[in-house]
Amino acid sequence: MDEDGIDTTDIKNEITISKSTKDVSTIKEKTKIWKKSIYLSIAFFCVFSAFIGLVGLQSSINCEAGLGFTSLLVINSFNLASGLLVPPVVIACLGYKLTLALSLSCYIIYTGVNFYPSWFTIMPASALLGVAASNLWTVQASYIATFGQELSNVTGRSVELTTNKLIAIFYAIFGCSDIMGYILPSVIYHHSHNGLVSNQTATTNVTTIDIYTCGSNDCHQTDGNTTTYCNPPDRFLTNILLGTYIGLEIIALVIVIIFVDDVRKETRGNTNSNRKTLKKFGETVKLWLNYRMVLLIPLPLYIGFSFSFFYGDFTKSYISCTLGVDKIGYILICGGVTFVFMQLLLSQTGKKCGRVFPMAISLLAYLSCYILLWTWEPKDWNTNLIVFVVSCILFVVGDSIVYIETSTIYAVVFPDNKEAAYANMWLWRAVGNIIGFGMSLSLCVYVKIGVLMTLTVLAWSCYIAVEYIHHSEKTSNNTKYRPVNLSSQGSHGTKK
Repeated sequence: MDEDGIDTTDIKNEITISKSTKDVSTIKEKTKIWKKSIYLSIAFFCVFSAFIGLVGLQSSINCEAGLGFTSLLVINSFNLASGLLVPPVVIACLGYKLTLALSLSCYIIYTGVNFYPSWFTIMPASALLGVAASNLWTVQASYIATFGQELSNVTGRSVELTTNKLIAIFYAIFGCSDIMGYILPSVIYHHSHNGLVSNQTATTNVTTIDIYTCGSNDCHQTDGNTTTYCNPPDRFLTNILLGTYIGLEIIALVIVIIFVDDVRKETRGNTNSNRKTLKKFGETVKLWLNYRMVLLIPLPLYIGFSFSFFYGDFTKSYISCTLGVDKIGYILICGGVTFVFMQLLLSQTGKKCGRVFPMAISLLAYLSCYILLWTWEPKDWNTNLIVFVVSCILFVVGDSIVYIETSTIYAVVFPDNKEAAYANMWLWRAVGNIIGFGMSLSLCVYVKIGVLMTLTVLAWSCYIAVEYIHHSEKTSNNTKYRPVNLSSQGSHGTKK
């Protein structure tokens, strides 16, 4: 008790209790936000474990008349057409949660129609999925941004810091979907193959490379001459795999419905929202007049094209044709592990190495992979496995570098217009996907490899030009506005 007769002990106790209550409340709020972010991440892990696996198999299980390739072409075409305008309008009308749930339902529909694959079932589902994918990823980015803002308000840290942490957790969980998506088909299809014997009787001792032309000489069927590999795996096992995929996608949908909160746009029904959407679209198109953007176009175009080659031609014409469809997952798992390792390595060495040196490594890795796949003719399956692993690792090393550095260069070159710059980047990636999957329907694999090598050289040449221009402009600005050190000029020094 003090001189005025006030019991200071009670006051101190009240302050302590107040702080303790506030700390407990803060911990609860932080835990709640982290839980919501993790639930969202797990939902994406489940749905993309199914989708990534199905994409890798699409050109093998639905190879008749190029149905699988055409499906991937339609998905990317509708994703491109709807990506810039549809998501803001849909989210403004439905809110985040309902948009997310409906988008996940489209993934379930797409997997479901693969039980009865035909042009009348696969094509409409592919178009629907293309639109849903653009909405899905827009909602994901919006949710993470919202969670980041909420976490910033609770902890008092910057929004950038909290959002980056949430993004890191999301992609750490989401990245595991590659491994899960590749393990499932390998385990299930393992019982349908014995080495290279694919749907052939074991007594014939005939391998797929004795029947089909595998590798770079795999060509589209023309004039009755079948050189392209098309030998779908056992349908019963495919249905088991599809059922497993649908189970994962339903789990994702249930998680979203039960555990993910809704966040409605304040601009719902407001015409200003549509005006902002059109304004962003105009800014995206306006950047096409910038010569630096024109020089950067070949890079994302290449990324999209190479994606279609890797998940379409590499899986079908090389792995499935030579080793069997059951080996696709095992080979691609090596790529997934390599990708994770490269991300860890780049996170530690990025500041020391800059951008140009890693990009040079990626160029070397890509060209080595393409030259290997172009010149190598798979014949003896006993020696094929190591070649596939090496070529897959080379490709993923290039991919892991170019994905990061492409995003970085767009942010560095267009610091005041990042949204429009990234919109252009994703736009041209989608265009590359469409061109790649479209070419797979009519051209031989060696032609596509030749186009890829040419585009690689062009893209990296343009990238080096942009880096040189940016460095020159930066150096010029630093020289122009460099402050004068008067102390080194003496008492009568004057500024020239």
